[in-house]
Amino acid sequence: MKKVVIILIFFYPVFLTASETDTTTWNGKNVTFLAGEILVGLQSWADEGDIASTLSQINGVIIKDFDQLNIGLIKIQNNNNIHSAINSLKYNAAVLYAEPNIEMSVLSTYPNDPYYVGTAPPPYNYAHQWGLYNFGQNPPTGRTDADIDAPEAWDYETGSSSIKIAVFDSGIPMIGDSLSHPDLDDVSRIIIGEDFTTEQNTVKDLLGHGTHVAGIIGAETNNNEGIAGVAHGCKIIIFQTVAENGYGTVSSFYDAVIAAVDSGVQVINFSGGWVTYEETIKRAVEYADNAGIVQIYAAGNEAGDGLRFPARFAYGPKAIEVVDSVQGSLHLLQNWNAYGSVISVASTNSYDAQSSFSSYDPDSNYISVAAPGGEGSGWPSIVFGSSDIFSTTPNYPFAIQQGHPEVSTSYGYLAGTSMAAPHVAGIAGLILSRFTTLSASDVRNVIEKSAEDVNWRSMLGFDKYLGHGRVNAFYAVAPPVTPSNFSGTWYNTHPKISWNSNIEPDLKHYLILKNNVPYITTTNNYYIDFSESQYSIGNPKVYVSYKVKAVDITDQSSNSSTSLSFAINGGIEKKEAGEEIISEAIDSYGLFSNYPNPFNPSTQIVYQIPKEGFVNLTIYNTLGQVVQTLVNKKQTVGKYTVEFNANNLPSGVYIFKLQADEFSSTKKMVIAK
Repeated sequence: MKKVVIILIFFYPVFLTASETDTTTWNGKNVTFLAGEILVGLQSWADEGDIASTLSQINGVIIKDFDQLNIGLIKIQNNNNIHSAINSLKYNAAVLYAEPNIEMSVLSTYPNDPYYVGTAPPPYNYAHQWGLYNFGQNPPTGRTDADIDAPEAWDYETGSSSIKIAVFDSGIPMIGDSLSHPDLDDVSRIIIGEDFTTEQNTVKDLLGHGTHVAGIIGAETNNNEGIAGVAHGCKIIIFQTVAENGYGTVSSFYDAVIAAVDSGVQVINFSGGWVTYEETIKRAVEYADNAGIVQIYAAGNEAGDGLRFPARFAYGPKAIEVVDSVQGSLHLLQNWNAYGSVISVASTNSYDAQSSFSSYDPDSNYISVAAPGGEGSGWPSIVFGSSDIFSTTPNYPFAIQQGHPEVSTSYGYLAGTSMAAPHVAGIAGLILSRFTTLSASDVRNVIEKSAEDVNWRSMLGFDKYLGHGRVNAFYAVAPPVTPSNFSGTWYNTHPKISWNSNIEPDLKHYLILKNNVPYITTTNNYYIDFSESQYSIGNPKVYVSYKVKAVDITDQSSNSSTSLSFAINGGIEKKEAGEEIISEAIDSYGLFSNYPNPFNPSTQIVYQIPKEGFVNLTIYNTLGQVVQTLVNKKQTVGKYTVEFNANNLPSGVYIFKLQADEFSSTKKMVIAK
């Protein structure tokens, strides 16, 4: 019998890992820099030949050529001599300067406002604004991450002064003709609009509701005062549409819409509404829609009794029976369109559950998204407290205090979809600040697609209670994270490459780069298999390199993944059928996102360890309680896949944590039943 010789093109993967870093003191500061790397600026008359002898002396090589500004990057082999190497370079007359290649980190935006960070005087020294940043603080207790991820979003956008958000409500604190609240008195940002009530011809807030809403959207932030606002860089224009008694008219709303359009606003927030349809309301909404304004409307506080108008205009009509006042007969009213600029907002509490009061329609889907609005314990005879939303109130007595003396002057708690809507208006302001060419319907799409599906009723996907889910400012403005665990195989002319799928809800597709050039777009979540027929055994010593990027619906892309390179050697080697033709060197610890995620009932967790040691992999709930220990033993070098079955667990967010020697890493997973 003839011996079969299998001729294979031999491939192997090359993984390019991130550069190592080190720390040193530079210009009196402790800094982190890329190990061994030195930025060098040459004199205008010099070139790299003038420093050749110095490079040889310090055992350095040029890793980035000198450019038109005569600046290049070198690397030395012995990082311990970084200062000595720099001094040697400086002694060379051709060198203008030399310095470590210092690492840049994103400037995290965690404001210093005392009620936000929890530094107010006792007994108020706790973080009050759980809707912006919820780490399970007590009070009020709640679920970690049941928030809009505001501080993470502020790393990317805090709001532009070119964006104006109109607030239709009961006004703003004023004493005399001047803004009087220390968190709402920046005349460069807070614009006094018109009063469309019949009371006072001024936008002074006598009720207290409008001040609370305005503070959520845009309270002055990082000023060592009070609270933080979602879009604190945007402008706010105040239109009074609600009187001291808490009521407004259709005409006041209509007039405010006309004025807002004429004022050039980009966003309208109205935390009020009507239980019945009116043509004038529809026409006002349509006018703003035609003007390209994002319209944010609170759903209402009637639980399952249906949404209020104008929030209903987010979606098409349901046939509504109304009484003909002349004939006394019933007829169907079915004459409005869905408006792409309208976002209807439900409310969630500090546990990421639907607030008990939050309106929804039992028979139709009218909710776009949800946002933190509090719980309103004992609704409707409630006492507002730490489980509700903390914001600004007038710095003088106001009408809400007559029924709720627990609501304090200057800052206090309230609850309702009235408080949820301005969180969304603030996010709309951040989106428009960062993506200036988006249309109103585009903004709605970003807000909906970036929302987290947190439905407490265990309904996966869009539903009538929370719509697309609880909004997330970070997902709305930040680029996707870099895909991880990039690996691949190649058989004949078919490479198959894979990666861990991203968890961002607003992801659009993945972009495969070949030799650093965009090559293939795919909506597959974690792999792609394609043909490279031009590469064969006749092409010796050819290298083909691939990377992957994640792209979201705003067309922001992540950084490229590590590079995966296949080397075609043209060699001939005998291999048994099915033998592995790709290998991967494990040189670092790693814990990767589980797949699938969300999942039901099981998912896979992948991790790797570069040396033998004791490994612990444990699942926790959001209260920090151990749910299950998956691994607790000594393991050798390698990559491991562990299956986690959640058959006996309820839906929700869970944490998995890997500990191996000095390495520790955690990630989130979502069970969705």
